[in-house]
Amino acid sequence: MRETVFAYFSFLQKTPAFVRLLLWENLNEGRHLKMLERPVTKSHMLAPLTRLLKAGAAAGRFRKGLEPRGVLASLIGLCLIYFSNRHTLSTTLGVDLAIEKNLRGAAEHSCEILLHGIKQTRGT
Repeated sequence: MRETVFAYFSFLQKTPAFVRLLLWENLNEGRHLKMLERPVTKSHMLAPLTRLLKAGAAAGRFRKGLEPRGVLASLIGLCLIYFSNRHTLSTTLGVDLAIEKNLRGAAEHSCEILLHGIKQTRGT
């Protein structure tokens, strides 16, 4: 899971145009995405994530019954915010999110939040 978060952070950092296009498409209520002949899905990410969550649950590391789509949406949200809101967060939090060290810290923080949310706890 940690590798997935860091890989997504790396992707977002290397492709700022993707972040801008994603934001633009959301501002336009997804209308261009809906018009594509070939649908865009996250299925290529859901299948391995589902296997990972099941294996983690079987090993007693992750909670049982986690919804992969919800976990994926949380992962995306935890990572994307640092790039979609980079300028406003940098100003309002007083942390320059263009600096590699700060982004590594943000990725680590996102990992901790996500892993804490899906980990197996006593009695569950």
